[in-house]
Amino acid sequence: GNVDLTDANGEVTVTLTSTKAGISTVTASINGTSQTVDVTFMADTTTATIPAGDLTVVSDDAVADGTDTNKVKAVVKDAQGNVLANQTVSFSAGNGAVIAATGSTDVSGEVEMTLTSTKAGISTVTASINGTSRTVDVTFIADSSTATIATGNLTVVTNDAVANGTATNSVKVKVTDANSHPLENQLVTMTAGNSA
Repeated sequence: GNVDLTDANGEVTVTLTSTKAGISTVTASINGTSQTVDVTFMADTTTATIPAGDLTVVSDDAVADGTDTNKVKAVVKDAQGNVLANQTVSFSAGNGAVIAATGSTDVSGEVEMTLTSTKAGISTVTASINGTSRTVDVTFIADSSTATIATGNLTVVTNDAVANGTATNSVKVKVTDANSHPLENQLVTMTAGNSA
């Protein structure tokens, strides 16, 4: 600590600086007695940013059904690394995903946002504050629980084969979910009439 001399009025003023936001307890002591007082240092909102690595995926691989959600989390800090509460972060998402346009940080400097989509694939989420932004990717998957063969998705590939037991006709089937996303690894049962 500092040792300072009082002036003619018996007073001494000291100045304090800090790079860490929060309460600092100041103690003044003389002749074995002391008094304390708290001063507060505030985080610097003018330098608010989302540091590298502080936009993360909380949950991923949601079904692309417009209801199931992926979740991302952004942490906002000042230039000294102090977390910032009550900061508005702007969000956007690509590939047709839906996310709220803004969210506000809590006392831990965190804001979590959910997003939905009816389009399977990767969606890039962008979080922005003070003119700077970070991105992270989430994935939406096709909904195998709604697997179907839609009208027009069973088609003839080759036709009019000679009925000699070796020549072939062929058909192609496309399996999709309720939002027309192709579904991989689906077991399809095929039957044919007229002894084929």
